[in-house]
Amino acid sequence: LFLLLATTFSQAQTTTGRVKWVSASNITYTYTGELLNGKPHGRGFAVSEKGGIEVFGEFKNGMIDGSTVVRHSNGRIVVTKWKENKPEGTGVLITPDQDIDYGNFINGIMEGRVISVYWDNKIEIHNKKNGKTNGRRIMVSPDGLLITDKIFINDTANGPGYQYEVEGKQLFEGIWEKGVWVKATTGNYPSFMRKSSFGSTATAEVILIYSELALKDGKKVRNDTCFSYDIKNNYRWFGYYDHGQFKNGIKLIGDSLRMIGQLDDGRKQEFCVEFKKGIYLNIGNYKNG
Repeated sequence: LFLLLATTFSQAQTTTGRVKWVSASNITYTYTGELLNGKPHGRGFAVSEKGGIEVFGEFKNGMIDGSTVVRHSNGRIVVTKWKENKPEGTGVLITPDQDIDYGNFINGIMEGRVISVYWDNKIEIHNKKNGKTNGRRIMVSPDGLLITDKIFINDTANGPGYQYEVEGKQLFEGIWEKGVWVKATTGNYPSFMRKSSFGSTATAEVILIYSELALKDGKKVRNDTCFSYDIKNNYRWFGYYDHGQFKNGIKLIGDSLRMIGQLDDGRKQEFCVEFKKGIYLNIGNYKNG
């Protein structure tokens, strides 16, 4: 019995070293880190044999399993937890164009509610299914002059929705088919754009689209869902306001810095994402950050 226990114990010991490792996608890597029975197990770093892909994170029995960063030479980055070689859980995807997607990976792809900020400052909050936008998609154009809330099927507007154009202060409520407006309707699904208080103001310096304005100290301030664009300083905010204070959503500073999460009046709280294109990506829990 003692011999059996000793043998089992020795077999379960992890070591460190460098080995060749073949991923689930049949790519050969040079792996350096913790090993178990000659396989990646624990924390380690892997570089693809042909170059172009780096993996830094946690492994289990020769598979990526745990919190991991995968970086491609073309600029694509995936940061999330993995389970048996597939992304699984809350995470971030950076595309080669430096778009950022923040959402939940299921079986290797983002599914459900995803927040996207594109290289040109377009903002989307959309529902993903089978790798495509299926369901509700809210979009704010880069110039802040157009906001939409529509139902999509396979990346195309198909169904009821809303579209608001700031320059003419026109709200369209109706049906879209294959991305094209078909007819006007009323009584579509509930949306912040259906509120009687919904509107906008636009000057040479600021564009503001609001679901409602509230009184604070005798002044009207942003409340509920709003989009604000400080044109002079090139700042954008989209999300939830509470009597003038920005609480939760998306903040863009210039054309490169993106912040997503609970942003109490600009200060990062709890789980947040901060990304500066081509420079850094920070993900974590904050307190008055």
